[in-house]
Amino acid sequence: MKLEKITIENYKSIDKVEFITSEINNSFTYSLLGINESGKSSFLKAISLFDNEDISYPQDFFSDSKPVKVILDYIPSKDTLIELKKKLSTLHKFEKEILNKINIKSIQIITEFEPSETTTKTFKENIVFETEIFSDYTLKEKIPTKKEKKKTS
Repeated sequence: MKLEKITIENYKSIDKVEFITSEINNSFTYSLLGINESGKSSFLKAISLFDNEDISYPQDFFSDSKPVKVILDYIPSKDTLIELKKKLSTLHKFEKEILNKINIKSIQIITEFEPSETTTKTFKENIVFETEIFSDYTLKEKIPTKKEKKKTS
């Protein structure tokens, strides 16, 4: 998978920032440039929140009423998509008709800290689809099944 974007919300001096990655001269090497006290260290510390829980309320919150969020958006490789579809087919019994419709735009890894004295960390994974494909499906015993059309009389 390729890291496409880093989003940081409500951390220290950062209200919200999106860092979009791009390839330059076949390289993904980056530099953070800025004057003193412009948020370079806050940006790097926010990324490190995936591995640690070193956050203090309310000092590390830009606004003490909103959560701190760090979101990593990845674009899945073809191999990752093939593996995901295999797992959906075998583990979750997705039908081939559904699997053929799945086009994933990105996979988000999200860490979030709620604003409180006993700040708790949550960790989520979110799949962003190119188009909505599940409106015609429902879960039956944890297996996606095509909705039955309502009969009209």
